Amino acid sequence: MSLKNRWYFQKKLSTFFTEAPDDTFLFLQVVAICGIFGSCRGYELCDLCMSDIKREGPALLITIRPSKTEKGRKFAVIDDSDISYVKLFNKYLSLRPENLTTDRVFLKYANGKCTKQIVGINTFGKCPFHVAHFLNLSNAEKYTGHAFRLSLAMIMANSGVSVDELKRQVGCKSSSVASGYIEESTLNKIVVSKRIAGVLNTSVAESTNFINIYRLSTK
Repeated sequence: MSLKNRWYFQKKLSTFFTEAPDDTFLFLQVVAICGIFGSCRGYELCDLCMSDIKREGPALLITIRPSKTEKGRKFAVIDDSDISYVKLFNKYLSLRPENLTTDRVFLKYANGKCTKQIVGINTFGKCPFHVAHFLNLSNAEKYTGHAFRLSLAMIMANSGVSVDELKRQVGCKSSSVASGYIEESTLNKIVVSKRIAGVLNTSVAESTNFINIYRLSTK
């Protein structure tokens, strides 16, 4: 599967979390966190409730409830050595107004404050465009609602995960689609080549493991 005509964040995304001012972009930062860590679709973000978020030590554990077409799943948000994703998420949650009549997580955000109005599903589809625009990426208008999910898929493919691991995290049903992400990953090709080169430097031909693997591969 080719990704030539699909637009996803290959670089610079970390810049958005570290340099975008919170008073303007905090909502977008939290949406991007959910998109990257949890591969969340627009309707999943729209339906996400406070009761779906649990604190587990230094991490946030988030439950995506099942829909008519998708299975439920969970994902965690953790901090990186350079970026405090959990802190950004918690800051947004702390700005919820009192006496709310909704449990929905995402509320409209402006001038450093959350209002009592929930965010509609169409807004989530435009979030990648606004992030791309802030990052001064060319063709920002082509970064659609799928951009965060595609970005996660390529991040995972570049990290060398298996097809099954990628399917679980991204919420992808098709093995062929998941394999396509891995196939498109240049970094993954380099990692595999390094493994091959490493094996060539060992006496692998005399290894029992090698013989067993060879037998399995020829069945």
